Amino acid sequence: MDELNVISGAVVAAGVRIHWKLGPGLLESVYEVVLARDLIMNKTVIVEVKAARALDPVFERQLLTYLKIMNPRLGLLMNFGMATMKAGIRRIAN
Repeated sequence: MDELNVISGAVVAAGVRIHWKLGPGLLESVYEVVLARDLIMNKTVIVEVKAARALDPVFERQLLTYLKIMNPRLGLLMNFGMATMKAGIRRIAN
């Protein structure tokens, strides 16, 4: 579990840093590219990137489906469209 906490902590820290620098309002694909350049993950964590004004329950269902199909240990939903990154992060264990 410590490995997952280290990995997810690095992802969240990178997401917060990116959100602070770029702010909300860009396309999801922009955040995906920047986030991918900012960290290296192994196959234990899936990150679902969104850029919506609010968290829609369908986002969590999408992530649950990815977890079911790919079987990693943890999923992170990161919504860069929120006013603060803290409000836009959901952690889902598989």
